[in-house]
Amino acid sequence: MGLQNWIEESNKKFVDSTSEDMSKASDVNIALHDPPLIATKGHLRTLRMKSSLEIVRKGSSTCSYCMKKGHTKPKCPNLNQTR
Repeated sequence: MGLQNWIEESNKKFVDSTSEDMSKASDVNIALHDPPLIATKGHLRTLRMKSSLEIVRKGSSTCSYCMKKGHTKPKCPNLNQTR
């Protein structure tokens, strides 16, 4: 039983010393900062401002089936009628 008593006493000392260290640690102010920025993978996005012509050109689409503007072949109303 001597070994068991020694283990219990050492465990109690460890718990007491740990709780003392924790009370000391709560008095310390630690400043946390944001992590450093890391370059992301993939194609870089340009920071250039696009002109109004570039923005308009993106929105206008011409259908390759009926040659009308405003839609593309997969959404062509004329193509759906023939199917």
